[in-house]
Amino acid sequence: MAQATSFPEYLVELALQAMTLEVTCGPKPGLVDPFNTGSHQDMDQASFMRSIRAMEPHLLAYAQAGPLIAEGLGSQGHRLSSSAGRQIFSCLQKLGLAGEVASLAANKGVNCHAGLNFAWALILPVAAYLYGQKELQPKPEAICQLVSQLAGPVYRDWQKTSGRGKAGGARLAAAQGYRLALDPGLVILRAWGTNSDLQEAMLLALVAIMAQNVDSNILRRGGDQALAWVQAEAQSILDRFHLQTSFPLPLSALYPDLDAFDQAMIGKNLSPGGSADLLALAIFFYLLEADWYKGAD
Repeated sequence: MAQATSFPEYLVELALQAMTLEVTCGPKPGLVDPFNTGSHQDMDQASFMRSIRAMEPHLLAYAQAGPLIAEGLGSQGHRLSSSAGRQIFSCLQKLGLAGEVASLAANKGVNCHAGLNFAWALILPVAAYLYGQKELQPKPEAICQLVSQLAGPVYRDWQKTSGRGKAGGARLAAAQGYRLALDPGLVILRAWGTNSDLQEAMLLALVAIMAQNVDSNILRRGGDQALAWVQAEAQSILDRFHLQTSFPLPLSALYPDLDAFDQAMIGKNLSPGGSADLLALAIFFYLLEADWYKGAD
């Protein structure tokens, strides 16, 4: 992509970088990475790159949709009513559906980025809106707070009509303001992304997210028992490295554990796709903080 000349283009550049960094780091347990296709027989790294390229113009449409939020909010500031949130969400959802169709078409119907596309259709316009309100460096926490206000009422409506419990997937993650992307995801990248190899910090962030995430992909493939096993295995890796108190070992020491976890996930046909999406968002937020926009709108 050409050098960004506007803030929406800059946001798209970061989103593309984040998705590329996520799919090219590894080993990731059960996920597509440079070493294998994880627990997937219908996609590989090339599939993800095709999806990323197909999504690019739609990401720009999302990032240019900040005025939709400004119009819906009116004089309410950053606080909005449930009805206003539903109205704005509906407009953004229509934009997002076009991006999802493009991503699926790039891989003959194989879903590489549906959940992440859903997130970009909320995060990018919110970030652009906040920038337009003269918050020259919209903080990840502020972006996620406003996303939660937009998605929360819609998620509660969906939960009532669907009758589903904890497996809220992309809807629930948005309603919660992508809290696991912020903590532990972004927290780990902030702590170790600059002083160590970024790939290793990303892998550590993924494991920490997996230890907490109620991943609908895991539930769909293996049910509650599989989810409990994945969370326990991820937590055991964290416990061995004493992440709660100190970090005496180099991040590269994660690799043997990750290789073993990857093979076990593949053996059980489990893939933490929801956690991978949250990792990509954490990377986006990290990039947003690490290299602030210096262009001219």
